[in-house]
Amino acid sequence: MSKSTLNTTLSAAVGRSRSWSHVAGAAALALLAACASPGSDDDDEQGDDGSEDAAADDGDGGGEGPPQFVIAGLVISPEGETGFGVALDSLAAGESIGLSNAATFPGRPTVAVSPARDGSLFVGLSEEPVIQRYQVGRDGSIEFVDEFSMAGLGLSSAQGTNLNGLQIVAEDKGYLFDRETLSIVVFDPREMILRESIPLAGLNRDGLRTGLGFVARDGNRLLISANYFRTDGEVERLAGLAILDMSTDELSYAWREQCGHPVWTAQDSAGNNYWASHPVRAGRHALNPDASPPCMVRVLAGADGYDPDYYINLVELTGGPAGGIMGGAGDQAFTLVFDEDQIPITEETASSMTLLTNWDLYGFELGREAETVALVDTGFKVSRATGFLVEEFDGEPPTPIIATTDSFTGTGSFYDAADPGSFVERVAVTEGIPGVILRLR
Repeated sequence: MSKSTLNTTLSAAVGRSRSWSHVAGAAALALLAACASPGSDDDDEQGDDGSEDAAADDGDGGGEGPPQFVIAGLVISPEGETGFGVALDSLAAGESIGLSNAATFPGRPTVAVSPARDGSLFVGLSEEPVIQRYQVGRDGSIEFVDEFSMAGLGLSSAQGTNLNGLQIVAEDKGYLFDRETLSIVVFDPREMILRESIPLAGLNRDGLRTGLGFVARDGNRLLISANYFRTDGEVERLAGLAILDMSTDELSYAWREQCGHPVWTAQDSAGNNYWASHPVRAGRHALNPDASPPCMVRVLAGADGYDPDYYINLVELTGGPAGGIMGGAGDQAFTLVFDEDQIPITEETASSMTLLTNWDLYGFELGREAETVALVDTGFKVSRATGFLVEEFDGEPPTPIIATTDSFTGTGSFYDAADPGSFVERVAVTEGIPGVILRLR
């Protein structure tokens, strides 16, 4: 895709000034993961004005001024998948947003922002191994700046792994965790140049296929879980872990038996990181009790591996087919539980149950799961759901957000989950699947 074509697409898609009370749209994570799923290269050409400093002179650069956010999401249609994004000035509650003012990206891209909070938006394309940088203006404009390709490394996509495989950790350092080549691509997001590729081959186990989970932060380290599949397609009861020291880019590895398919992650107030099995495990285990059950393990802050004394069977904890984990306020966390009373789990439903709008949220306190687990009375059921934290206001605790999806309508909402007894709908996405909210400034 040429830059001129992409600029034309964006200028047609991006509207005028966006304030939460008048517009908006959502952006894609193929995550998008989270998003829950957008996605998630060698050119020094600048934007149309030939200078990155011009944007700063207009008040588009730098981290000063009021907060600004970008919402990412995904549209699925018979023609294919399209990621979308829009800048917002506020996350006030009670608004509905469509796509009339959204910038669009092909496929299921993954997105990230700079820790400098200077309005830089990074997009990892899912249909080619290209990472792009955009500058988001205070007026909501999204302008292409630069890109680089990783085709020389054997990558076919820059989607990365899950919701957060694209990590911008400093103005001059970023990582892409790639599941296809099982490697970490190191790049300079300021210069938009490739630095090196770090193999994750040390995660491999003989006779097993390796998958990657979500990335978690632990001080100056990035942690990523690994899951393993046998030749018959069944999950091995084994959790892998790669620990990247960001000061040296050196890797270490660890493993923990008993828990299989650890993908989703959350962090408690002490900085301990937890991984839970993908919700698809709920159906597989319900049909075959001998299969690896949905479970949860953790890595204590600063530790070099999984906590050998911590293991949670999510089925035993919740009393139902459960999976996934989403962080809440403090030590609060949530998991998804499939309502078998509404839809029985059969061979047919198990293959598509993550798409069925039939999941309840159960909440609990991390570290005191058995004593605190309870159904959260949200008043609605979800299919896909992802959770993340947004630092909405400087000097205040981050806001826990849960993005829910109704697969029947292809729409969803972002909820403030700070109070498990009273979820507050921040925004309803009337066109497309909500992915993630990121703070730009």
